[in-house]
Amino acid sequence: MTRRHSPHRGSDRRGVSLLMVIVFSSVFVVILAAVTQYTIAHLAFSRQRIDREYALDVAEAGANYYRWHLAHVANDYKDGTTVAGPYVHDYRDASGIVIGKYSLDIVAPTSGSTIVTVRSTGWLDRRPALKRTIEMKLGIPSFSQYAVVANDNMRFGEGTEVFGPIHSNKGIRFDGVAHNLVSSSLSSYDDPDHGTCRNGTLCSPSLGGADCGSQAPCTQSLEFGVHTHVTAPPGSGVNNNLRPLEAPPSTMQSRTDVFAAGRAVGVAPINFPGITSNLSTMKTDSIAAGAHFDASGQQGYHVHFNTNGTFDVTKVTAQKQCGYRSGSHGSYTNYTNPYSIDTETSFTWNSRSSMGIPMPTNGIIFLEDDVWVDGQISNARVTVVAARELLASNSATIIVNNDLKYSHYDGTDAIGLIAQTDISVGLYSENDLQIDAAMIAQNGRVGRYYYDPTPVSSAQFSPAGCNNNIVRNILTLNGSIATNLRYGFAYTDGTGYTTRHLNFDNNLVFGPPPSFPTTGQYTVLSWQEK
Repeated sequence: MTRRHSPHRGSDRRGVSLLMVIVFSSVFVVILAAVTQYTIAHLAFSRQRIDREYALDVAEAGANYYRWHLAHVANDYKDGTTVAGPYVHDYRDASGIVIGKYSLDIVAPTSGSTIVTVRSTGWLDRRPALKRTIEMKLGIPSFSQYAVVANDNMRFGEGTEVFGPIHSNKGIRFDGVAHNLVSSSLSSYDDPDHGTCRNGTLCSPSLGGADCGSQAPCTQSLEFGVHTHVTAPPGSGVNNNLRPLEAPPSTMQSRTDVFAAGRAVGVAPINFPGITSNLSTMKTDSIAAGAHFDASGQQGYHVHFNTNGTFDVTKVTAQKQCGYRSGSHGSYTNYTNPYSIDTETSFTWNSRSSMGIPMPTNGIIFLEDDVWVDGQISNARVTVVAARELLASNSATIIVNNDLKYSHYDGTDAIGLIAQTDISVGLYSENDLQIDAAMIAQNGRVGRYYYDPTPVSSAQFSPAGCNNNIVRNILTLNGSIATNLRYGFAYTDGTGYTTRHLNFDNNLVFGPPPSFPTTGQYTVLSWQEK
């Protein structure tokens, strides 16, 4: 039998192999192309993410630049120009090469606020369409950032309750209840209220512990810059002697029964002398767009606020007196500082009546004399300044004997009181007195004068019964106190206001009364990407 041979079997095998090579090569090429495309896309995406982060860095650099700018020129909201923004700046790398830009939009503070909004948009020149924006809010704390800030040794007695931070450039003895931080610029100091004279008697608190007469000197001991003489629980009461646990080298205790939010010592001081420059500017502004009053030629002025957006100004022509005598045949001696109105009269001011004056455009009322203030505002923000010649020793005082109140307690209403010397409560003051205001006594103190209760019979006073005003019941302060000298509305012999409520108004921290002095540099309040 003859065997047949296929003449094409070897060619078929070679063709199949070639076909398989072509197929696998095609698949490999497709896969390689896909991998390459993926790699390129991934690299592009990664580069985009990197550029996106760079754009954020550029935007942040713009915000930080303007924060630095405001630290040097606090009131410049136009980037050193006179035109409106946005303001575009080059961004350089470490080699000094321009690689991007940032654009700044600056929103100046609104009336009654110190808060500046900085919006910075950044991008790279190689990818200008990819932008990122940061919004930063900055604010300068005002002098009203504290419930009480002082430039002297301070004592807060029993019955004092404070809601809000307290600070003194010197020492603080606190025997009440503080619901916020209490701080001092001193680590330790000699408390003048419990030093002893050579004969062992307590140094006179009314004299600041500085005069022991023939028994001088007044011997004292160091205690913490912020300390208390309240006996620690489970004990109670106040002990005037040196408290070893409240003095170095002991470790300062928390004492949350007194300092509910803690205490701090050795912190930076507050600049009181710098207020003078603010007063000079405010006087100029009051002449330009506020309300300016020259010396009254009388006892001073009485400013009364009305809820209809006006205020009345009268000249005080006489003050009430209260005289006492130590014996039945002695002559009467008047209290030196009654600071209470007896008679007053309206007058012509700027060719119009001094009654019903509209609130000034810039909210500044500047009076070159002593000033009594009371009344109630509504939807208003105003600052009252009492100052004679700005560098003269014969300076002016503000007195509040009757309620000074807001109608709204959400930051809408604000009253600032700035006195060249003291802010005082006089003898004939309300038994339940409320003061809604941020107060500054630049060279003096905020408080009530001491009225000696030594005479015990009403017959020893003239007019009869005027001694009934020596002891008052409740004083409520809603706002803040800045005092150069020692503050106080009560005394250790029980005179003054028996109960004092110091309520801190945190709306005033970054929303102070018009042209109110500030303390320090801008603080970052918020930072977010938009």
